[in-house]
Amino acid sequence: MNTQDSNGLAEEVETKLCAALEDQDFDSLRIGPLLQDYRELYSDLVLKNCEDALRTNIEDKLWDAHVQINGRFRVRLGYFRNLKGKKKPVEQRKAAQLYLRFLKTSQRFYRGHIQRLVTHSRGIGELTAVAQKFSLDAWESVVDSWDLGASATSDEDSQTTPDLRHAILQSCHNSLIHLGDLSRYRESELVARDAKRNWGPAIGYYDLANAINPCSGTPHNQLAIIARIEGNPTRTLYHLYRAQIAYEPPPTAANNLDLELKKLRGALKPADFAVSCSDPTGSPSAEIQRSFPLLHSCCFGATVLQEYNDLEDRVLQYLCRGLKERTLSTEILNMIVLSNIAADFIAGDRWQAEPEEDQNEHAFKSIQRLNIRTFSTLLQSLGGEYRNRAQEGSKLDAVTSTVRRLLPSLRYYSAWLISRAAILSVHLGDSAMDHVVKEFWAIYAETTSLLSSASEMIGLPRLDYLLEEDADIIGFRHLQEVQLQRKPSVSEASMRRTKHCDVGFTRVPSDVEMRCRIRDFLEDSLELIENDVRSTYPTCPNQPPNEYSTFLSISWETKGVSP
Repeated sequence: MNTQDSNGLAEEVETKLCAALEDQDFDSLRIGPLLQDYRELYSDLVLKNCEDALRTNIEDKLWDAHVQINGRFRVRLGYFRNLKGKKKPVEQRKAAQLYLRFLKTSQRFYRGHIQRLVTHSRGIGELTAVAQKFSLDAWESVVDSWDLGASATSDEDSQTTPDLRHAILQSCHNSLIHLGDLSRYRESELVARDAKRNWGPAIGYYDLANAINPCSGTPHNQLAIIARIEGNPTRTLYHLYRAQIAYEPPPTAANNLDLELKKLRGALKPADFAVSCSDPTGSPSAEIQRSFPLLHSCCFGATVLQEYNDLEDRVLQYLCRGLKERTLSTEILNMIVLSNIAADFIAGDRWQAEPEEDQNEHAFKSIQRLNIRTFSTLLQSLGGEYRNRAQEGSKLDAVTSTVRRLLPSLRYYSAWLISRAAILSVHLGDSAMDHVVKEFWAIYAETTSLLSSASEMIGLPRLDYLLEEDADIIGFRHLQEVQLQRKPSVSEASMRRTKHCDVGFTRVPSDVEMRCRIRDFLEDSLELIENDVRSTYPTCPNQPPNEYSTFLSISWETKGVSP
């Protein structure tokens, strides 16, 4: 059957399926065969001409049909759950079984579609993770039995054009998102609300989709839904920020973020502004995850709350305590720092787009202050760790567990600082903010000097793979642009380097990786000295010298640190 005939038949089946869905008497047994025909026809069309399918939104039409059917099932299940008076357990059980069958057949279809894509496109490196996840080696022997319109090849350069490669990756990415949604529907609708739900399959599919196309914000948007269901506002906010800050944010990303922040502001209570965190029974990690989202909601609020400073102090005190007691995990710390940085860029973009809005100015300044104080807190924790070891007579160049926990987040903040140093180097006309900035530069200079004197950098290798924190921010638009602007010779190809978790290479020892992180951090501080940030503000001729240059006194060259 040629492509034109396939298109005509697919449109005919689509018309029948739409008519069946519009029928008030929802008959899943009647719709099932139509949906199966619809799937097979559209899958064949995608494989025969993937580029054309992407242009004509064929896959979107197919998924819309699944969404409509899913909605009808959810309405029916909701009816039985909310039924007052006499229950109908037999009918409810039958409806649940039909819904489960729909979900399973849908998952089988999308998994099969991915299997055909991967086997059809052996030369595309990004599909390796999918092939490993789906154990596709056995599929290679049956590829010849399919009429795919082109032979499978491992020679990507000779047989796969850039447009075709993009279309194949996009189709695989979309299918992984759909598989994640189907798994999420199953846990949301068929597992009792008071029972423990298994989100592992859904999260796994979303993570794979992110690996295929890290520039898309959709995986993070879907992960935010799971985090919201689980009642984790910090994780919810993090994924919503990542969804909007991506190169390809979902159309609803900004609205979803605003709705979540508005919801958090509505949940504020007077007790949330209590400063004291001296309760020895309280968990710093739990308190931070509870208070941190509320703090962000205040930053983006239309009105300036007088108690805001108290809430900010509370969060930072718990952060300091969590680092000191080593109860705050690296994952949560990174999530907090990346949320702060994403919020800073988002607030800055909004203020630049609508400078007349006082709310945008308030949000940007509040978030920037929070970033500066958070960065200062992390630097003080790092400096305190080295000073304590010096007092104990311990070896200073040993990388402790606290240093290991701090370094990834400090590298994030270091990249942020490079992009914001020019702004932070000018006096803002706000005495309180000026004090925070001046204090930060003093802490930064003292800590980097201490770190340099305690670290031996000579002879360290240049890693040819991405560390965990580097792989995690691929697709984080602003941070990635900062890296590319700073080092033009390092093209986007460097962001596709082998990752720490990839198969087929050997990592250097963990201590060497940590020392490489320290070197990167110190090289950033050296860049701040060499690039006079004040030169970007010629309208401020009377600006005093950069506080960082004033405080820094260490000789970098003797430590093997070079730009």
